[in-house]
Amino acid sequence: MLALNNIMMKHLLLSIFIGLFSFGLGAQTEWVELPHSKVRAHLFSDQSTEHRDLVFEFQFDDHWHTYWTNPGDSGAPPRFQFKNIKTPEKIKGPLYRAPERIVLGPITTYGFSGTLLVPFQIPAKDLPESLSIDLEFLVCEDICIPANHLFEISTVENLSDKTDLLEEALSSIPKKSPHFQFSFDQLETKKLKIKSLTNESYLLEDIFLKSESRRIHTKPVILQSSAKNFEVIYPKPVMKDYEGVALFKNSSGESLAVKFLAEKDQSEIWMMIIFAFLGGLILNLMPCVLPVLSLKVLSLSKSDKNERRQSILGYSLGVFLCFEIFALILLAFRSSGEALGWGFQLQSPWFLVFMCFLFAAMAANLFGVWEFDWTSSQSSQNRAKSPFLREIPTGFLSVLVASPCTAPFMGASLGYALTQPPVNVLIIFASLALGLCFPFLPGLVLKNYRIPLRSGPWMQKFKVFLGFPLIATSLWLAFVYSQLTSNQSAFWLLGLVILLFMGLWILQSLLAERAKLRLFSVLILSFLLFFMEPYFRLEETSSKAVTKATQSDSSITWVPFTEEKLNDFREQKKTVFVDFTADWCLSCKVNEKVTFEDSEVQDFIKKNDVVMMKADWTKKNPEITKILKNYGRIGVPLYLLFKSGQNQVQILPEVLTPKIFKNAFEKK
Repeated sequence: MLALNNIMMKHLLLSIFIGLFSFGLGAQTEWVELPHSKVRAHLFSDQSTEHRDLVFEFQFDDHWHTYWTNPGDSGAPPRFQFKNIKTPEKIKGPLYRAPERIVLGPITTYGFSGTLLVPFQIPAKDLPESLSIDLEFLVCEDICIPANHLFEISTVENLSDKTDLLEEALSSIPKKSPHFQFSFDQLETKKLKIKSLTNESYLLEDIFLKSESRRIHTKPVILQSSAKNFEVIYPKPVMKDYEGVALFKNSSGESLAVKFLAEKDQSEIWMMIIFAFLGGLILNLMPCVLPVLSLKVLSLSKSDKNERRQSILGYSLGVFLCFEIFALILLAFRSSGEALGWGFQLQSPWFLVFMCFLFAAMAANLFGVWEFDWTSSQSSQNRAKSPFLREIPTGFLSVLVASPCTAPFMGASLGYALTQPPVNVLIIFASLALGLCFPFLPGLVLKNYRIPLRSGPWMQKFKVFLGFPLIATSLWLAFVYSQLTSNQSAFWLLGLVILLFMGLWILQSLLAERAKLRLFSVLILSFLLFFMEPYFRLEETSSKAVTKATQSDSSITWVPFTEEKLNDFREQKKTVFVDFTADWCLSCKVNEKVTFEDSEVQDFIKKNDVVMMKADWTKKNPEITKILKNYGRIGVPLYLLFKSGQNQVQILPEVLTPKIFKNAFEKK
């Protein structure tokens, strides 16, 4: 009797031991209790196919999760090891539904919570009588706990009849869709382009990459350029092909998970080269460049054929050299980890001082305060001998005075350029230079090229007229300088401009032309070194930017931009419009005058309860520079619209009108 009891006790202990180690026997195992989770397996029979379906069913406690194929900043994906199948590479799986984005402080991971179904498809001919599968996975909340279990699953008995579970598992797996086209530029490896090929409206909610060589976890910027076109911009280049899952939502609120492998698109680099050319061409019409361009036209109208060709070549070379120098400076800063944008030089008080004096000196010349004949090809024997060399500085000057302006097409092309290899950056800046000097290039190839302007007194009057926009620009630069330093410093700067006029008049009255040119730079340097130092200090006033951003302009209350405030407003389901601007950006000021001072626009903003944020880039601001870079821009203006409850960001055109502004809110 005692022996029998001992035998029964051994069998009982063995059963308990087996239960503790949770070996699941049969085609549908019982639940296996693991830390903060439980798992069971289902094997299905389908004689009409060449494979058998296996589904692992996970259930996690509240707030606990496991990881996706690409876990993100931390963690590891579940590991399924088939121990007794000779050709495990033929097994299709594990197959996952679209993951969740799990954010814990600065850490972003991809994973699954609640119930998770993971199907496999196993070739029927490779199945043994019993499957032995070792499962290892992490169960995480604030901490991660390893869990593992060895499943033994019969392939001939107790097959699962939960066909609804199999159907649910397979239907949740993202599949490729012919209704969406995914592509990326092989040179621009930070941007994914998505095009909807259907008539139905979709919103792109999120996107996940199966990146193996470099993980990218920060939520990318999702831009909706039109109802059917999206752009996804990542903070770092993707070193492998774009492959992953995109989550869409249609107008009925139904979700759609699409699996994709993006194709390489080589067309964007050419499009951006064309955009840069068009931007440079339009730059000629900007108020900064037009006076210099007009002087150039007057000069060419009085030149003979040979001198005209040399002048155009010299001017074009100056434009190209100056743009390429800008490109090299931006590349040098980029390689050192510093982020700069178009117009960065106007964030320097000293550069503003230089430009203010330069524009004032040019205006003084046109007003006749001092004589340096821009339009005459015979003003001195030395200049007449070398029109090519004479016009190179004019080309440099055109680019310098163009720096406060961002023409349409320029923002996108230059923002794209700075994500490219150095060769592509130089090519795009060269295309911009080609656009700026293009109006004069026909004179190099056309034999009968002439500018039909008749000489006469009107030319002198026109020169004087061109001086007014130049002096206005000088005053405007003084205003920008006051925003960077103080009103007192700007007052002394304007005083020195008046002294400059007086000094130039004295030079004109007392000295010969050659001496004028030599002493002109000495005079400027003397002002800078002796007059400016005691009173003209470059003291930045950080409080001014804050005060200016919070003021209520024309009945619109502007909120100073920070990324934290933007995220807070979006969490509150507010509609937010962000104006990236700068006091030195003429295009920005024109847009603000035309659009935000319009009474209908102001009423529209109040009626729709739009939060208006202003990102002021007048002074260097690393946070704003980073945001501009994230949205593929190198400079201002940039206008972003975040609609209530939507993940997409809508970028408005660089030329803003009341109609464009209001239509953006109505676009679905």
